[in-house]
Amino acid sequence: MSRITTLSANNQLLKYMQRGQTLMQEKQVQLATEKKSTDYTGIAKNSERLINSETTRNLLENYNLTNGLMDMRLQVTGTVLDGIDEELSSFRRELITFRGGSQTRLEDVKNIQDNAFRALQSLESYLNTDINGEYLFSGGRVSTKPVDLGLTTLSDLQSKYDGANIVYPTYRDNHVHHKMTASTGFPSNPTGAGYTNLSFNSTANTITTGNLATQVNTVTLTGSVKAGDVYSVNVNGTDVSYTVTGSEANIDAIRDNLFAAINANATISASITAAAGNSGEITLTSDTAGTAFTSTSTSTNLTAVAQIDNVTLANTFAAGDSISVNINGLGAVVYSVVSNDLTANGDGTGGAVAGNSATALNNITTKVAAAINADSASSEIVTAAASGGGGGIITVTADTAGTSFTTVTSATTAGNGTATGTTATDNKPANTDNKAVTVITTANANAFANLSVGSTITISGANTSANDGTYTIASNTGGVITTSESVASTDASDTSPTLTSNISYYSGDEITQSHNVNKTRSFNIDLTAIDPAFEKAIRGLFHIAQGVFNTGGGLDQNTSRTTEAIYLIESALDRNPGGTEPFGSELKSNIEQVSRDIGFDRILIDQTTKTNNSLINFYNGIISSYEDADPLEVYSQLLDQQNTLEASYQALARVRQLSLSNFL
Repeated sequence: MSRITTLSANNQLLKYMQRGQTLMQEKQVQLATEKKSTDYTGIAKNSERLINSETTRNLLENYNLTNGLMDMRLQVTGTVLDGIDEELSSFRRELITFRGGSQTRLEDVKNIQDNAFRALQSLESYLNTDINGEYLFSGGRVSTKPVDLGLTTLSDLQSKYDGANIVYPTYRDNHVHHKMTASTGFPSNPTGAGYTNLSFNSTANTITTGNLATQVNTVTLTGSVKAGDVYSVNVNGTDVSYTVTGSEANIDAIRDNLFAAINANATISASITAAAGNSGEITLTSDTAGTAFTSTSTSTNLTAVAQIDNVTLANTFAAGDSISVNINGLGAVVYSVVSNDLTANGDGTGGAVAGNSATALNNITTKVAAAINADSASSEIVTAAASGGGGGIITVTADTAGTSFTTVTSATTAGNGTATGTTATDNKPANTDNKAVTVITTANANAFANLSVGSTITISGANTSANDGTYTIASNTGGVITTSESVASTDASDTSPTLTSNISYYSGDEITQSHNVNKTRSFNIDLTAIDPAFEKAIRGLFHIAQGVFNTGGGLDQNTSRTTEAIYLIESALDRNPGGTEPFGSELKSNIEQVSRDIGFDRILIDQTTKTNNSLINFYNGIISSYEDADPLEVYSQLLDQQNTLEASYQALARVRQLSLSNFL
């Protein structure tokens, strides 16, 4: 118990003791956590510096995290570019080799077009690469598949782009969100009159290019007149053929018969008229201006035919009669009739038969044919066979088709048997000189040719504003578009509208994004599938793949495409392509430069990340100096505080024991 006189001293002492206990507990927490304080209050005077340091460090760590993700994206992009480079470089080599050849051999053309199609498939796959569901080459539309080249088969591609009536666009503007006006040209980039206006028809729901041209195709027939040859023309999928009889005076007679057959075909003549042109020429003319059609022509040359002679035995034969057959004067093959030949089984059994009976004639012709085939000289030229049936005929056929021979026959008989040789089938050498070739003499106004069915166009600025709007293409003849939506007003000649069409293979956008590697450094991310480095390559590959062999749009008929495609592909690969730009000035982006830019971006990320890591370590040291407690120092302070507190406890106990009675 404290007395009133010592109460104040006791309270003061207890206060100091409690403070010592608090300090001791703080040291125990510091020792356990190795931190000077569990909150900013404990380090109030350094809290601002600590917060600033932590904020800066965290920002640098976030930069490193995003830089790592970006570096992975760039690494994958670089791998894709390497694959595209290898694919295009390989095809370039093949294309240069092809150019150095004839460029007109079916096998060579087929191989290069097949390779072009496979390269297109590879590029489409590369450009649709994604990371974690986000496409690399679609710009800001990372969830949208960027490329659709419309590839199924090479045949389907060539059906869509025949290389004559419908040519794959040769200008970059046709592959991007291209704005076209009636005064500056449409997707096929025509020049001259005929493309200066549009017309609208509200009844038919059509939009038509101005001053439509009438398509004219010319079919040229060549070769000699030989019976059995076949000339054919195919118009819009319908075949018409004429077989040469041999009575025709010249190629013009064949021409006249063929175009007459074309006009007699109800399917073709409903829209196309055939007529005689120059010597050996047939003109095919569309009945409707602006309406496109396709035509191909072929010829079937007569194949070689082997000569066949018949040796005919007739009347009555007796034992001892001789039959002689001489092939090409090489020496007679003679067979003498024996008595067995005049029996039912040909071997002396079965009873006798008459010398002019079917049985006897079969027996004798079989023996004569065998004798011819056994003769070493004759068998080198012909093969003999008994026809059977009692007709008494031996067929002698040339071993080599198109090779002629002579047959001389005779019979020496006791009765009236005869042996007669006649030519049943003349030899016919193979014919290879006939050809039929189709070219487009006058193309229809196909300004709309590259606008595919199902795509959309937008009209703005029309004379009749009600015709402005977006239309879906339901059908397209090349010069006339039929729309799914209604055309508001008929206008025969509208010179003011603007027609906008997206015929691009690209479905992404062209938004440029920026990546910050740190607070002060950044680079742009603008590589998309529509970049000229890719677009030029795709255009060049389509340029080769289009058109069927031996047609007006075939690669063999348009060999200049090879050099043009080589330039496009080299321009896609390298900064300094050789040759002359075939389609005007091209944008200069190329895979070499794009790959280099990506390499620079990766170097910047790597260098910045290393710098960031150094700064992070620096700020970690500063933060540690503010936050971390020295365990040895704290432990020493804890022992000192413990000793002090124990001494205080002892002092308090002594004070409380002081009294007069205890003193006495």
